[in-house]
Amino acid sequence: GALLAISAMLAAVSLVALGGERLGARERRAEAMQQLALGLRHELNNALATVMLNADLMREETTDPDHQERLDSIVEEADRMRSVLRRLEETDRLHVVVPYLNEGYMVDLSAPDGGRG
Repeated sequence: GALLAISAMLAAVSLVALGGERLGARERRAEAMQQLALGLRHELNNALATVMLNADLMREETTDPDHQERLDSIVEEADRMRSVLRRLEETDRLHVVVPYLNEGYMVDLSAPDGGRG
């Protein structure tokens, strides 16, 4: 669900970035990336807040260690997704540098410096 949405949005960011550079419109590319990043952050942060709240409530209600471990994993991965979304706040520092399958390149959001590390 959410991971698929993130992948689709990041692919769109990559296409916007590559298309903008081909047209020589760096400013339009940056503006489009900022707008897309803002929409992505807004929509996915709302969904992540619900996931994290419910997982936290369920952790408080269960005493089963297996369930606790699974819920901890859900919260950990949701927090990781939130960190990736925070990195979208600095679209001017993001670079299209990582090959993505056989489809071109994608914006690397895995590193705090936007893939420049």
